[in-house]
Amino acid sequence: MKLNTILVLAVLLPVVFFAGAFTRPLWYLPQVETHLPQVETHLPQIETYLPQVESPLVKPTAQERWGRFLDTQPDIKRALTLLRLHESLDGSMMIGDGGAARGWLQQHKAHWQEGCKAIGVSWSWPKDTSKLWKCEVVAYGYWKRHAPVALKEGNVEELVRRFRLPYAPYRKDNDLYAVKVLGE
Repeated sequence: MKLNTILVLAVLLPVVFFAGAFTRPLWYLPQVETHLPQVETHLPQIETYLPQVESPLVKPTAQERWGRFLDTQPDIKRALTLLRLHESLDGSMMIGDGGAARGWLQQHKAHWQEGCKAIGVSWSWPKDTSKLWKCEVVAYGYWKRHAPVALKEGNVEELVRRFRLPYAPYRKDNDLYAVKVLGE
């Protein structure tokens, strides 16, 4: 008789234990769910650290490199910002001079082509004028050709004057333009 009892226990014990494993999570899950919101609150904090880590395997885009360059050149960044705010009202007016000027900085086709040539790119006017960073890079190329001293010295007023009239930056009508852009 003892052998039969041992066999019955050997068969039933795992079945009872196994069935209990399925019933246990039913009372355990509500406790786990109460901890989930606490874990989710830490996710945004973790994500803020991710962009700071750069992989040597991932090459930054041209737009990212331009942004990093501008961060090291506050005078150029200020000149471009002032021009953007004046010329396109910060992007709300992308076509000017009766359709002859386009984009964030209201660049004419000749201005665009000259700036592209100076930096060695072949971006399309007016298609690429919708991208702020490309307008800024083209303006930088234009300044490299027409205002290298002002770029080197960080002379914001000279950059603004030569953006509009590179060959006559101190012409009378350009004085008014510089005053409007610089907000003086």
